[in-house]
Amino acid sequence: MVVDVLAEEVSADSADLLTPAEPLTHELVDVEQLSFTDETRWWQYLEPEVNDAIYYVNNLEYVASPMANLDSNFLDITPEWLAGLVGFTANGRQDGLMRSAVEQLFVGEGDPFVRMRLGNETPATFHHFEITDPDGLEASLNLPPGRELAPIALFDGGGAAHYLTLSVFQAGSPAGGMRAQWTVYTDDGSGRPPHMLVIETMTEQVDFDPATILNLPSGVQHSVDGGAITTTLSSPTIRFQASFETAVASEQVLSLDWIEAGDRVCSRNGVCDLHYYDAETLDVPVDRVPEVAIAEFTPPWTSFVEATPSIVFTVTMRRSMPSDRCGGRSGNLRNCRRCVNL
Repeated sequence: MVVDVLAEEVSADSADLLTPAEPLTHELVDVEQLSFTDETRWWQYLEPEVNDAIYYVNNLEYVASPMANLDSNFLDITPEWLAGLVGFTANGRQDGLMRSAVEQLFVGEGDPFVRMRLGNETPATFHHFEITDPDGLEASLNLPPGRELAPIALFDGGGAAHYLTLSVFQAGSPAGGMRAQWTVYTDDGSGRPPHMLVIETMTEQVDFDPATILNLPSGVQHSVDGGAITTTLSSPTIRFQASFETAVASEQVLSLDWIEAGDRVCSRNGVCDLHYYDAETLDVPVDRVPEVAIAEFTPPWTSFVEATPSIVFTVTMRRSMPSDRCGGRSGNLRNCRRCVNL
């Protein structure tokens, strides 16, 4: 969600959403002379640095709107409002911000973004195995300094527990094909909710990986046939096979902690990706499956986790949106960012 001043083209009204556009008078502000205090509820997600500031002389109204998904069929706004947003992105201001980001990339001061799309053909599936020996698993994983395994609640109002999560999903270019990630949840001492730590990645095709640079192909098969979803994984160290019926699934609402855990996804070598997505993600319930048949489960962590997942759910993306993936200089990888719209 991006908060932007839109009154020059369209302004908000509590009754009919829109009021006629009005001319604006503004002056540029020297950010070196600007001080501010941020006490908003989202302060922890922002970098405390003002890039530019404009002082508007006349009164303004503010509209909070997504700017990266204006082509979505799910935006709950009027056609007039949408036209105002599109006009804002084309009035030069948005272009100027993008040009600045590209210039920073060329001089090595910014992170590059490469588009990747998440597929809808087979629902993304999440198997959550409860960890029975958190201390033992933590010692075996050799976590980055300052991090420890943390419990997390998966559903709104649910109880927290330590989980090893297997997520399997279809990824578009550049990470083509099916992708499986084994993750745990860690606390870095910052006071924020736990974040995901990837301990193993399996890809159907060769792919870039922040931990190993290149990830060689594994056996990753994830398909739906009628109402049954089957997942089969194979590598030199992991074998897994599971299946379940989707007809008996029931909707449940995810917890905010679990959603936010995916904002920052790290590898064991300390490289982290930052994920960004629009507000629709918060509104999409998942389909929880009551029973799953596990035919094979032999990862390296079997002695620390239950042999059967305690919670399994699927997520069907409401639309296909781009996700931007980091690349570039190895020195920049530690500050790698990935933008994801589900």
